[in-house]
Amino acid sequence: MFVLHACWSVSVGELQLWAEDPGGPLLAEGLAPGLRRHPFAASWNQIGGAIAPLMAPQGDPEDLEAEEVHVLLPSEPGGPRHSPRLIPDDPLEPGPLVGLRPWTVPALLLPPREALNLLLRLRDPDSLVGTDVQPSAALRCLAEVAQLACSLADRGAFVPQLAQDRGEWVARWEPRSLGEAEQRALSAIAEA
Repeated sequence: MFVLHACWSVSVGELQLWAEDPGGPLLAEGLAPGLRRHPFAASWNQIGGAIAPLMAPQGDPEDLEAEEVHVLLPSEPGGPRHSPRLIPDDPLEPGPLVGLRPWTVPALLLPPREALNLLLRLRDPDSLVGTDVQPSAALRCLAEVAQLACSLADRGAFVPQLAQDRGEWVARWEPRSLGEAEQRALSAIAEA
């Protein structure tokens, strides 16, 4: 079962979705200093195949842009440590953590609408039945953030406002009326 990971790229405004492949080698070949290819990252085709049932019928993974992205991951001397949700085909005893190391992974880029649809589907455990997908803790957190944002938007808790930023007028969403639970949730997100 693939473990899906994601991060939001502010610079491109899209969700960068990558995955760990349980059949991939857990050790990196030739650990040269600097950026290395993640040894058990799923390929673009594997990611697309894994998320296709979650995107249907609103989208098709073949329409998504693919690119290599850089991630910092907890690493051992032989490579990145696999996430707790990954059950490798050939497990190894974990080695000592040596810190965060940079790795390159294949990722699919989901524009905002497709990202929102996928994140909301991932919140529903029934949508994962019959798929080859397990969301990472970070991806589940993003799904909860998406749900909170939709809830706030649905009830009109944020309204557009004009503000000056470095001498220019910009449009921003400002809170209008947040309940105590919503304020706590937003504070927790900001601290994370």
